[in-house]
Amino acid sequence: MALQGSLRLVRWSAELDEAARLAHNDAFRDHWGSEPIAAEQWSRGRSEFAPTWSWLVVDDDPAAEALADLDAETRASLDAGAPLVVGYQMASRYEGDFALRGYSFGYTDLLGVRRAWRGRRIALALLSAGMRSFAEDGMEAAVLDVDTASPTGADGLYASLGYAKVSGSHMASIEL
Repeated sequence: MALQGSLRLVRWSAELDEAARLAHNDAFRDHWGSEPIAAEQWSRGRSEFAPTWSWLVVDDDPAAEALADLDAETRASLDAGAPLVVGYQMASRYEGDFALRGYSFGYTDLLGVRRAWRGRRIALALLSAGMRSFAEDGMEAAVLDVDTASPTGADGLYASLGYAKVSGSHMASIEL
């Protein structure tokens, strides 16, 4: 799937990891229960991270109106010459779960698009690239977890690519 204008799909790299963190913080700043992730926390817990299955979208020439909504940390990063990551798909390889599930799979841990870039089919391009990477490595399935009650419409995006619900969970809580 081709991206429009100055958007470019690239494989994840260590050089772009900080820009991906900033994109994540922006993408999730309006999600219930989400907190910004500090640089020191971003790469924790990546024991199964699969860089060759992870993808980013960079905007090489962002429009001025999109730049107006950027947070101070992203502005400082751009001023220092860093590229602007506007979407990301971070994947993992949980080989220990293959036998348990009965098939091999690539897992999308994180997917997000900056608010000002939504509606440009960036998430579709990212998921498609991830799925191609999984298939090229012989994986039998692509897996992710999603909040099906999310008002973002993400579950419709996943369904359009052929993802189907195979299990669910319910979380209950009480305020103390």
